[in-house]
Amino acid sequence: MASEELEEGGYSLNNHSAASEEISKYFTGTHEVQECIEGQGEVDLHTHLANCKKNPGHKNFVPVNELTIEHFPPSFHDDLLLGLTKVVADLTVRIAVQFTSLGRPEFLPGTSDPYPCYNNRGKNSMRTGTGKVWQVIKHTQERKDRTCPCPECVNSDTPSKVWWGVHVQTAKHVVYDSSEVIQSSCRLWFDDDTSPVVNIYGWKMEDGVTAWDLSLLTYVTHDLEVGDKLGLMKRWQVALWRKVNLLLLRS
Repeated sequence: MASEELEEGGYSLNNHSAASEEISKYFTGTHEVQECIEGQGEVDLHTHLANCKKNPGHKNFVPVNELTIEHFPPSFHDDLLLGLTKVVADLTVRIAVQFTSLGRPEFLPGTSDPYPCYNNRGKNSMRTGTGKVWQVIKHTQERKDRTCPCPECVNSDTPSKVWWGVHVQTAKHVVYDSSEVIQSSCRLWFDDDTSPVVNIYGWKMEDGVTAWDLSLLTYVTHDLEVGDKLGLMKRWQVALWRKVNLLLLRS
């Protein structure tokens, strides 16, 4: 099978797993999702903006498509850093989950604090959260059992033989397990209200650490333009990340 793998070197959920039990004793984190009324779609975010508890602190918020180097502190006026910031934004996804797993625990690990969405177990209620593209793999396998596993291809007599697996890292409380992954999708490149809707579809969970609130999921697409664009962005992000780190080591 021909494939292309792109990832940030030396970092995996296994690194978190070793330390997760110890760290969870001291930090449980902040848990936030945008929940929708059961049976309804995503709420109008602009309608609810005024009621957002964070809103007063966002007075100086700069949309990413308007971000320039002048928005950075003077000591950070660097084109590489600006480029890295923008490509990280490009690789940020909005995850929409349509189902809440029956397997969600009642409490956060090691605490008596309620686990997010526990009371919604088994319900087809929608919630949204964010994640980031971690790895992009292009599959060109000709075997019939390795064709694109997206919902469209699974129900097609002519599934695509070329497809992309997109590993997405997010919080465990956003997508808890495989039953939630397969009923979820990721929206790409949602910078403003005029952004076209581009979705990739949930396939499986690769790894998860409840104590560290981390999930690594695989979403899929056979859209040539989308797959190639994501691959190019990931290559650029990895290259910029390395350059910025070299600059920091030399400073």
